[in-house]
Amino acid sequence: LLKVSIIGRPNVGKSALFNRLVRRREALIHNTPGDHVTRDIREGIALAGKTRYKVLDTPGLEVGAGRTVTIPERARELTGTLLSGSDAAL
Repeated sequence: LLKVSIIGRPNVGKSALFNRLVRRREALIHNTPGDHVTRDIREGIALAGKTRYKVLDTPGLEVGAGRTVTIPERARELTGTLLSGSDAAL
């Protein structure tokens, strides 16, 4: 299956888009400014016409996090790893 990753800053609606694409409420959605709700990668199967593809929800991608391993830093590492193995990104 084609693999599509949803990439973006924290709290911009990546998980809401993921839920719409997979047509189920699989990803946790919460309006918490300044906090990461999605901390791990979530995978699901989406359908566009007759084409099935794997869609991946990612933690928010923040630029300029500190040198210690924080939640934003871990999220950036996970997102970078996932992006390198994807066929496309939104």
